[in-house]
Amino acid sequence: MSYLKNLNKLKFTGMVKRREEEIKKASDIMIPDNIAYKANRIAAALHPAYQDLIIEKMVMEDELTCSYYLIADKQAGCQKIAYFQAGQYLNVELNIEGHHFNRPYSISSSPRQAKEEGYYRLSISLMKGFIAPDYIWENWKVGTRVRVSAPLGTSTYNRLRDGKKILALIGGNGVTPFVSLAHTIADGDIDAEMLMLYGNKDLKSALFREELQQLVDQCDKLKIVDVLEEEVREGCEHGLIDADLIRKYRCDDDTSLFVCGPQAMYDYLNEQLVKMDIPRKYWRLEIYGQYNEPSRLADYPQEKKDEVYRLKVTQGEITYEMACPAGTSLMNAIEQSGIRIPVHCRCGYCGFCHSRLVSGEVFMPEFLDHRRQADKIYGYIHPCICFPLSDVEIEIPLYKN
Repeated sequence: MSYLKNLNKLKFTGMVKRREEEIKKASDIMIPDNIAYKANRIAAALHPAYQDLIIEKMVMEDELTCSYYLIADKQAGCQKIAYFQAGQYLNVELNIEGHHFNRPYSISSSPRQAKEEGYYRLSISLMKGFIAPDYIWENWKVGTRVRVSAPLGTSTYNRLRDGKKILALIGGNGVTPFVSLAHTIADGDIDAEMLMLYGNKDLKSALFREELQQLVDQCDKLKIVDVLEEEVREGCEHGLIDADLIRKYRCDDDTSLFVCGPQAMYDYLNEQLVKMDIPRKYWRLEIYGQYNEPSRLADYPQEKKDEVYRLKVTQGEITYEMACPAGTSLMNAIEQSGIRIPVHCRCGYCGFCHSRLVSGEVFMPEFLDHRRQADKIYGYIHPCICFPLSDVEIEIPLYKN
């Protein structure tokens, strides 16, 4: 503060004139393309608009989960895959019967494997009745070309924000980002300890359990506790991951909670963590993916759940109309009508689908509402987490490839 007090305020009065003089003296030669600057080359490598990849290898992890190893498709112009942080995801572009869909999938490989071996691993489970995983299982083969986004997402470890200890709350196939994080800790690229509470029906259904145990055996900063819902086994916890279990293993108030699992797990833990008075700064909820069945939430108006409403969508100078059931997000209805809309996380966080609500009423799960205060004031929503409670009209952004 003493330095600020000693500043000569009169010097600022002549700043505009000095700038104008410097501009006049500047060369008329065109500034070279931004890519010529080292900082911009690094930024382009880390944050490409998209990446063209090709499937190099496929590995069946169990009867319902397949891991796809994706490398740079050099024939398509992608020379090297972008680096990422453990806990991030890739947004995958899919063209299904002429309709364009985007789906986010967590990266289960490690950042070091991307840097040194040149691949991402996406581990995708078959889910009958869901468009994207069904399509992927039926159509992705070795040699299939895939376009994905740059690595995205903020469910990553940050030493300035997070505690030195991590308590990972894992439900079933939500293990994938933690496999990446466990590798990163074992590699020494993150200075933190992680205890994983890994919830499954039984031990044999635990995905990547052997790989995680190998990492635990070689790194004393990693521990794993199996939480089994339907099986009683010595050395394992029995039941569900609940508040009592969190209190038992979160013995340090400076421990960060990283969560990934099914929707029911988020619905439950969102209430429990509030009751436990754990500061929000210590929550990292990896919920990249579509939220479904909003009627399960206590504040959803149950009398609306079976209604079907009209959705009017304006994109640029074109207007579309379509039906949208109350239990279907605006985003899903838009995509299923063949309209391309910018989207990444599908869970209300990234704001990439930021749209204006012109008229009508929508339901948004409160814990997924990450809008800025200005958006709330001026009527902007994230269609990926909005469900109609009446006929709705919105203005959506243009899709830019």
